[in-house]
Amino acid sequence: METPTPEQIAKLPKWAQEHIDDLDRRRANAERTLTEFKDNQTPSEFFTEEYVCTGPTGNQFVKRYIQSHKVCVERDGVKLTILLRQDEAGLDLQWQSTDRLMNEVALVPTAFNKVKIVSKEKMR
Repeated sequence: METPTPEQIAKLPKWAQEHIDDLDRRRANAERTLTEFKDNQTPSEFFTEEYVCTGPTGNQFVKRYIQSHKVCVERDGVKLTILLRQDEAGLDLQWQSTDRLMNEVALVPTAFNKVKIVSKEKMR
């Protein structure tokens, strides 16, 4: 898709020109906000990573750092805790059921270096 020239935009009705200007301002503001957000992040061991559209500059992976030594995820009756210990190398992983009465979960290998953690109720 080609970018319209200023002469082409000048031929449009005034409301269309104002709308295009507004969209351009919003895009520029969104790009600036994303850049500032990324620049203000202090890298850490924990982060989320998403593939986002950044406008004409293209798409990219964006990291959002989490300043902590412990991260928990809960889903489908399973709680996974990832813990960094200052006195030991590596990562500690702990998993458990979110249901205190049914504290059974399974670690199911699914591929090389990949597992799935499921609650007893979600097992086949």
